[in-house]
Order: sequence, then structure tokens, then C-alpha cells
Amino acid sequence: MISREQADIEKAQEKFNVLSDSVEASITEIEIIRQMAGTLDGIKVELTNATTDLGAISEELGASAEEVAASCQTVTQACEDTQASTSQMKNINENMSDAISFFKLS
Repeated sequence: MISREQADIEKAQEKFNVLSDSVEASITEIEIIRQMAGTLDGIKVELTNATTDLGAISEELGASAEEVAASCQTVTQACEDTQASTSQMKNINENMSDAISFFKLS
């Protein structure tokens, strides 16, 4: 009976050792997972910052595009004004030429 109990105790000891090894392996794996979670958290922060930066850049580009559009409109208006002034000057020049030709000596 004592040898049987001793054999049962040895089996229980072996099972406890296997369980203890499994717990230690689980603890090691949990630590690896914790480190990976920390790394992923760092990546998430970097991506969040990059997204925020891209949003700011996008807003700046939008504002620049609006400024360029306004400048183009100003240049277009200046060209139209110049064309109108040139047309007026041409008409004035033609009128002056007609007036001068009236006073030409023959």
C-alpha cells in the first residue's frame, strides 16, 4: 500500500512538473505578447501622428490652391482690362490718324 501511494505521489509529482512547465511557458508567451502589444501601440501612435500631419498638409494645400485660383482670376481680369485698354487706344489712334490726315498739306 505504501509503495502504491508512493507511486501515486510520483505520478502526481510528474503531473505537477508538467503543469508547472506549461505555466512557465505560458508566462513566457504572455510576456512576448505584452511586448508585441507595446510595439503595436507605438506603431498606432506613429500612424495617428502621421494621419494628423497629413490632414494639416491637406488643409495647407487646399488653402494654397484657393490662393492660386484667386491669383489666376486676378491675372485673367488684368489681361481682360489690358485688352480693353488696347482696343480703346487703337480706336483713339485711328481717330487721331483720321484727324491728322484732314490737316495734311497737299
